[in-house]
Amino acid sequence: MAEYQVFECSPKDQFEFVTGIAILETNDLSEAHGYAYSLWQQFPTDAFMIYQPRLRGSRGGYGIPEEE
Repeated sequence: MAEYQVFECSPKDQFEFVTGIAILETNDLSEAHGYAYSLWQQFPTDAFMIYQPRLRGSRGGYGIPEEE
């Protein structure tokens, strides 16, 4: 299993995946971040999350407004 997976997720809830299928699987965190960021630039109203299955934790979200 790849260490990092990129998913499309709900902009309102970054832990709610739009689909359960990863759109990218890689062992390179830089590649995962670059891919998620490029998708977010193309689709700024959508959100994308980098997920690390083994640690069950998020490694970033694009399209999620930051709390102020």
